[in-house]
Amino acid sequence: MGRCAQCGSMIPDGTMFCMRCGAPVAAPGTSGGAVPPVAGSVGAGVPQPGIPQPSVPQPVVPQPAVPQPVRSEWPNPPQPGVSRPAIPQPGMSQSSAPQPPPVPGGAGANATGASGTPDGGGKKPKRRVLVIVIAVVVVLIAAAVGGFLYWKHTQNTAQQASPEQSETQPKKDSGAATPKKKTETKPTKPKVSEVSMTDFRCGSDGTRDKWDWSGGALVSAMVSCADDGYATDGETSSNGSQSGDEGEYSFGLWTPALEKSKVIHVSMLKSGEKEEAAPTVAATYGDDPAVFVIYAVKTKAVGTTPETVHLYAHEVNVEKGTLGKRIDLKTEEDNLIDRDQDYRYAVIGQSDTRVAVQKTWRTTEKFTVNDGESSRDIDHAQIMALTRGKSEATTLQTFQDKGEVVSDSGGYQSIDMTEFEVDGIGVYDTYAVAEQGPKSKTYHLYAIDGDKKLVDVPDTYCGSEYGCGVDRIRRVGDDHWLFDDWMVDATGAATSVASIVGVDEDVDLHLDQFADGTVYVQQNYDQGGNNAKRVFLVDGDLKASEVLDKDRWNRLLLSDGGFQGINYLTGEIYVKTTDEQITVNRKGKAVGSYDELPYAADDDAPDHTHMTWMLFRQSGDNGDVYTVTLGQEPGQSAPDDAEDAG
Repeated sequence: MGRCAQCGSMIPDGTMFCMRCGAPVAAPGTSGGAVPPVAGSVGAGVPQPGIPQPSVPQPVVPQPAVPQPVRSEWPNPPQPGVSRPAIPQPGMSQSSAPQPPPVPGGAGANATGASGTPDGGGKKPKRRVLVIVIAVVVVLIAAAVGGFLYWKHTQNTAQQASPEQSETQPKKDSGAATPKKKTETKPTKPKVSEVSMTDFRCGSDGTRDKWDWSGGALVSAMVSCADDGYATDGETSSNGSQSGDEGEYSFGLWTPALEKSKVIHVSMLKSGEKEEAAPTVAATYGDDPAVFVIYAVKTKAVGTTPETVHLYAHEVNVEKGTLGKRIDLKTEEDNLIDRDQDYRYAVIGQSDTRVAVQKTWRTTEKFTVNDGESSRDIDHAQIMALTRGKSEATTLQTFQDKGEVVSDSGGYQSIDMTEFEVDGIGVYDTYAVAEQGPKSKTYHLYAIDGDKKLVDVPDTYCGSEYGCGVDRIRRVGDDHWLFDDWMVDATGAATSVASIVGVDEDVDLHLDQFADGTVYVQQNYDQGGNNAKRVFLVDGDLKASEVLDKDRWNRLLLSDGGFQGINYLTGEIYVKTTDEQITVNRKGKAVGSYDELPYAADDDAPDHTHMTWMLFRQSGDNGDVYTVTLGQEPGQSAPDDAEDAG
């Protein structure tokens, strides 16, 4: 055991460094003690306690490489060919501690590198970093593209949701603060220009020769299925009842939303009910009209409770050919079925969204007159609206007769009655109410959608003190109505059509209307009863124009010739001349010929200004065939403006 030359600590034999100060121990054979520190080694140039420092540098004695002691702090077992980093010793700075040899290609590699070529070791780390950067960029781009595609997919999925979802669930808007309006899904219009109705039978009855318009829908007569309860549509069975009970009906239906007619079955009775009358079918206007089935039933008398009447309706699911839930038209609890109350109902008008139904019944009211009692019948009328997609009916207007006791100059009393009568007039979104008072009569026009009065027209509008009456009403423009052949404005003032077109007041005129609202005025005779055939047109501004002239028409229409009506969709006039059957446009030019005329019932109903199809009835070997077109004759091509017409 020796002693350290610098700090004096005891040093065991075989130890090469002082365990206290770290100074190297002199090799055997030297003068003993610690070896002077080597320049650059630990302790070089550092004053040591208890040892005098020379004023001049000491000679540097080269020392052999000394192996470092193994420390337990090294975390991994020694690997062959791998150098361990030096463990700092007490009193040694980190920078002066022995360092492991540089790793080839690492930060401590020389410029030549492991390959021996200049800068060879520097290219690999740069290339490796570049590859890593490129890989990261590719991953980020792939993630961005994938995220965008996923977002786009979710957007497309949301836009392709079913109509039911679109109507019941509002779309989410992540950016806008205000809610977006729903986009109403419109039915796809079939690409057809001609449809023939299919006849069917139910029980012993059939539909042949019994089709007509209701609003914008073509409807057959209601067919009872009570005989054998089986309805057929050609060779295909319908969903007709096979029970044979009362209250089972079927009817044919076509709307512009269909490519062919359908058979709809009606089971109108529930338990405890019995039939009052056959159902009625009514439809709105439009390319996809709402269709309703309306009927009255009686509840059976139970014990001392007499039978009562109730009015119901169903909206038809046109696409499926089925009926929706019952809609109660709210009849009075005490409306009994007997000849005294006379409970009835009728369809009186349509718009694009509503059907107006009138309910009528009668009660008795007693009056005290001249100290006695007198009774009068009081008629009631209530207007209800059935609305597309609504499960409840809406009450519009209610009317009832009124009685008033009056006295004459001598004190004799009597009852003055004011009576109301509601009628359908074939005008879009309009119905009429005639109010008959003790001394005068007035016509009131009401709107169905707006539920308001449009105009009051006195019964003397035509200038007759005895009353004018009215058979047909048409709307012209925004604020004029045709009462027969008199034009009435919004104030109720009337002007004769004869004065508008410039002919004598006593001339007999036939009026019709084109789809654009233009009034067709046809004169057949003059004041003296002579042939004076002329055609005029009156537009919405009440400006009149004549088509050709009377001399030309009189020559064309000699003997059996004459006007045969109009095509309200194409705007053409049907004319039978001395030698041909031609169609003439509104400028007086012959534009074609014709073989078939539209169904004559179109002269009266429906409102031509809201129609897009026309009905023809043709005679066949097995009966009449009903066909709807866009204005052309059946079997011919559609007009050039069929899309506008349809």
